[in-house]
Amino acid sequence: RPMCVGEVKSKGQGELEKKLKEESRSLGIDENVFFVGPRLDIPELLKLFDLYVLPSLWEGLPMVLLEAMAAGCPIIATDVGGNSSVIKNRVNGSLIKPKNPEVIASETIRLLSDKEILLKYKNNSLKIFKNKF
Repeated sequence: RPMCVGEVKSKGQGELEKKLKEESRSLGIDENVFFVGPRLDIPELLKLFDLYVLPSLWEGLPMVLLEAMAAGCPIIATDVGGNSSVIKNRVNGSLIKPKNPEVIASETIRLLSDKEILLKYKNNSLKIFKNKF
């Protein structure tokens, strides 16, 4: 039978959860990484984000980018698949060549250090989403 709204198939405890929690502890980032499991309030959560990062190696047209735009998230995404049809580099986000974690990290720091650019990206994401999608 189809899954109903409000119903979840699992408790969000996938086979990699334990390993990922251990890795976040070993990297010393466990206080900044949250394993929240399945959620039904993603649009509300996205509105709380300062920045959304999608470091994919490949994509089609990811719905998550449209959802992030609709929530007004500034975005950093890799320039793969349909990402460039959603993110306009230096307009509503930043497009980075894939497999460049150092560049993603430096761009994240740059954006989080400049509230003016974050606001520009947020406003432009909302406008582009409204006009195009």
